[in-house]
Amino acid sequence: MPAPETLGLGAGGRASGSQPATRSFVSEPRLHPPIVKMTGTDTDTAAGDFFLTAQNSGHNGPYMLNPAGDLLWYHQTASSGHGPAAFNFRVQSYQGQPVLTYWEGHLTLPTGYGNGVGVILNEHYTRIHTVTAGAGYQRDGIDEHELTLGPNGTAWVVITAPVHANLRSVGGPSNGTVLDSIAQEIDISTNRVLWEWDALHHVPLRSSYVSYIPGRPYDFFHLNSIQPLPNGHVILSARHTWAVYSVTEKTKKIDWELGGKHSSFNMGTGTRFYWQHDAQLHSGGLLTVFDDGDAGGTNTKEESQSRALEIALHFRTRRATLAHAYTHRPPLLAASQGNVQLLPNRNAFVGWGSQPDFSEYTQGASQIFSGSFIAPVNSYRAYRFNDFVGQPLGPPAVAVRRSSLHRHDAVYMSWNGATRVAKWRVQAGRSARGPFATVISVGWTSFETWVRVAATAGPYFRVQALDSGGNVLPNGTSVAAKGP
Repeated sequence: MPAPETLGLGAGGRASGSQPATRSFVSEPRLHPPIVKMTGTDTDTAAGDFFLTAQNSGHNGPYMLNPAGDLLWYHQTASSGHGPAAFNFRVQSYQGQPVLTYWEGHLTLPTGYGNGVGVILNEHYTRIHTVTAGAGYQRDGIDEHELTLGPNGTAWVVITAPVHANLRSVGGPSNGTVLDSIAQEIDISTNRVLWEWDALHHVPLRSSYVSYIPGRPYDFFHLNSIQPLPNGHVILSARHTWAVYSVTEKTKKIDWELGGKHSSFNMGTGTRFYWQHDAQLHSGGLLTVFDDGDAGGTNTKEESQSRALEIALHFRTRRATLAHAYTHRPPLLAASQGNVQLLPNRNAFVGWGSQPDFSEYTQGASQIFSGSFIAPVNSYRAYRFNDFVGQPLGPPAVAVRRSSLHRHDAVYMSWNGATRVAKWRVQAGRSARGPFATVISVGWTSFETWVRVAATAGPYFRVQALDSGGNVLPNGTSVAAKGP
């Protein structure tokens, strides 16, 4: 019997006892993103930026890092443990354009399920749609486990709702309560439900590996990922049955089950998974899944650490064989969460769930690099994408402080969400209205770049964000800030 899935109640739930270490910026004093440390060298920078969220942090929110681990964008949804949580941040496509998506809401104890909405942002970080639960589940809300956009302007989400049920088959009362897992496909523009499937009407309660606990709703299924396929099938992952299901969209019937108590496949050596997350079926019958492992006390040798698995499904012979198993160095055991992303070059990028780490692997299973929060902060999933260009509508931020060097000022500059800044141009003037003359140009070094300038050049300073061609980016001129 596993412990309840811990999804980070430091924000949107209960504040953690001690606040983890965060970064601070002179030009953006309101932002305090949790610190991320990088180990090793990322030799696959073409794979793009990192997309993460932070749980167990008093400063939760989605944020984006470049391949070197430098912050590009951070949206703080909670401060000091107060405010909504954010989960599942990534780039997806809507109406032919890349968009940012994440779940935002509040988590509840003891189940750890969320009540929230799906958020869709455009390249200006403007919210263009809010996806809500429908068909009678508005009060339950969307939970944090999934927000996948389909090719036809739809969103696939998970809803968890209490339902009265006879639990005698699992040692419970005849008038008990079960937590049903519901998958919905929702039209984004109207929030109308187009398709719905619920576990309770298709999977027996006795398929679960979770024991009934008196006085608690029975969480028998625990749906945590949805993948719609072009062929009219939907892939579902259920943590508490240790199984992945293929459902025919038209009939809503289960056409095959991988793993669990009733596997349709003969499970080859190393293919068994436990308390798993994020099942994705790729071309050629290759299925990726994050195997949380021995978090529930399975006590098998191969499950002494979590693994990112590539499993080859042989549909004609109904066999499942292990193609690759990626493990972290040093070994990690995640009690919950996690994901596996196959990159365009077939490298595997892995988010280690309740552990604070993410890492990338070659096809030969060699670990290239690893990034990590400072525990207990972690990210529900971790992703890499190279097709999002952020263009904030607001101007860059600038602040001026007296430098430690006599008669010099320090100019600090940043632009939260701007992904194309290559250089900064610092200009000075005698008044806030100008005219301004260029004092110095410096390369972008990190989220906040700073430079010393002669105090006599001011007392007013403004900055301009330049692209790689030396052009001022749209909205890339800051307001003027006065020196000390």
